[in-house]
Amino acid sequence: MSRVLHRRAVPFLILFVVSAARAAPPAPTTSPALRTYPVERLICDFARRDDSSTPESAYATVRRHDLDTTDPPGVGQILEVFTFGQEAAVHARRADGRIDVAFFHLQDGQWLGAEFDEALTLPLARRLTLRRFSASVPKPPRDKIADPAAYLQLLVDHLRRTARPPRDFLLQSLAAHRLTVIGEIHHRPAYWSLNSQLVADPSFARTTGTIYLELPSNHQSDIDRFLAAGAFDPAPVIQTFRDVAWMGWPDQPMLDFFDTVWKVNQVLPANRRIRVVAVDTPRPWKDIHRRDDWKRYETDRDHYMAGKILADLPRRSDPRGALLVVGYAHAARALRFSADQLSVIDTAASRLAESLGDQLYTILQHGPVIDNLGGTYGRAARGLFDSAFAAYTPGGSQPVAFPLADSPFGAQPFDAEAELARVTTGRYQDAYDAYLYLGPLEEEIFSPLIQDFYSNDFVNELDRRSRLSSGRALAADLHLPAADGRTFAGWMSNTWGRPRGWRDRLGPLDAWQAGDDGRRATSQHAATQPAPPPDQLFAPEDHQ
Repeated sequence: MSRVLHRRAVPFLILFVVSAARAAPPAPTTSPALRTYPVERLICDFARRDDSSTPESAYATVRRHDLDTTDPPGVGQILEVFTFGQEAAVHARRADGRIDVAFFHLQDGQWLGAEFDEALTLPLARRLTLRRFSASVPKPPRDKIADPAAYLQLLVDHLRRTARPPRDFLLQSLAAHRLTVIGEIHHRPAYWSLNSQLVADPSFARTTGTIYLELPSNHQSDIDRFLAAGAFDPAPVIQTFRDVAWMGWPDQPMLDFFDTVWKVNQVLPANRRIRVVAVDTPRPWKDIHRRDDWKRYETDRDHYMAGKILADLPRRSDPRGALLVVGYAHAARALRFSADQLSVIDTAASRLAESLGDQLYTILQHGPVIDNLGGTYGRAARGLFDSAFAAYTPGGSQPVAFPLADSPFGAQPFDAEAELARVTTGRYQDAYDAYLYLGPLEEEIFSPLIQDFYSNDFVNELDRRSRLSSGRALAADLHLPAADGRTFAGWMSNTWGRPRGWRDRLGPLDAWQAGDDGRRATSQHAATQPAPPPDQLFAPEDHQ
């Protein structure tokens, strides 16, 4: 669900961890070699003179000057160095336990231009470094398609051979695998309607006993109380939704899904009822009174979610499988860094795959090329997928799901998530096992608001959160005439329940035909589109 839910949100550090993998495609020949070496020395062990001859001595020099002049938090031990061509990263453990990540550039034999970042742990620091190095690796060129009609027909033929109605496809996966993961773009009414249809199908409860959701785990008791109630009462779920992001998660179709699960459970035996388990990091807003209070809850969310699921699966006596619904960047299972083809981009799904192997099945929703804050950069595969769906049925009107392995869909360079696409040369079939298409992107709306979600009391709480995170009152920060429920709900309604903001930024449908010239055409189209109005910039268009 959310990594960064709002540009003012108190940040959770969510960098991926690097994990080694046995088999990997060859690295691009244009990439320099990634090299690493341990250091394991304290800053005080380095000579008390300026020295930029090595990355570690350059780091010690810079930090020694910092300590002399600005007295920042103490830095303890330099742990290791990564180099990639003329670039280097130094990882050092600070006195507070966090990891300093310092980047340098080699110029005339000296390591210069220090830029600093930080991570919670050493694996996260390595992920941050590989992300930066990988972004500089050139992408393999895409040639112009000589015969577009024949090329497109390959994709249409694959759909004709393998595509099935989404509900049938998902039910089959749930019956065949220990855990099925659907990587979603958030706030899509048609998708949550499909989830409700899935749960309502009698065969779902026969094969699936647990639904894992990307919700704060500290609200598990609220979810349990909702499911155990003899009468439908959404209040515990709404309370859970109010703590997902600083402004809450007022998604009516997702609440309707909870309604469906509750209704299905009413006719099932007690030992066959469906569980809903919240697996995301805790977000106890009631316990957050100072900025520093967040430090207790900072964690690697992918690691946390995978750990919660792997701990829960073996403890269950229920032999039925499980479904995980999670933002799709968390669901990529085997994408690799461009700069180091032996390192998997660590996600919840990649961690789950290490334990579950073939018992894990991951599915990607069709969408535009999008980033974590909702920025849209054109169509997936430069419009090739949209073209195939439109050619399969008039107007792309038929929802389908189909496998990606050994297909012309799966062979396309991965570009669905903009941030991941910048750091990998992997393909769609490396990231996901299957693909889910529900209809043309141009017709989608953002989920409508839950009625009365923004009560006056809750908006008072939002004002407290605003002052905590930004130091400014809610009304002043968002330029609202008042800080009450009706006013805030009206402000949110500028985007919630409206057409998706990506409609004007999808770009041409046929850009795939022109190879790399198509990429430029898509970028030029996006550049000509006006920015959304100020109130839309703050809508929680988080998708991972």
